Amino acid sequence: MNRTRLAPLVLAGGLALALAACGDDEPDTQSAPGPAATSAATSAAGGDADRYCELTAELEAIGEGIFADVPEDAGEEEYMRREQQLLEQGSAQFEELERVAPEEIADDVPVMLDGIRARAATGEDPNQDAASAAEERVLAWEEENCA
Repeated sequence: MNRTRLAPLVLAGGLALALAACGDDEPDTQSAPGPAATSAATSAAGGDADRYCELTAELEAIGEGIFADVPEDAGEEEYMRREQQLLEQGSAQFEELERVAPEEIADDVPVMLDGIRARAATGEDPNQDAASAAEERVLAWEEENCA
């Protein structure tokens, strides 16, 4: 895996995987946990795991709309344009995601998001290895906690 991944595919694929891990598997009609349960979960692990998963579901929905009609032969510029659109439309969610990230991934989420921002702005991530490693840890946490 020494080949540099195409920046747009990393965002579209990696972010989609990250966001899909926290997607809606159950209907929203379920009642939310009470304040005591939420408070206990938040203080036990740091951050707010429930809110983190809600935000990733919101970002997944935004991303699905933006990337839904990307042609297979789309160039890097098209992906960058859509990545920028995702960052604009989901800016509030991205910012909150960093604030509520659970303790286990609190250091990794900003690194992963910085990589996404860099790729959207320039098409490259100067810290590709660090962002990829952070993304793997975030995905593993999300699979365990957001599914």
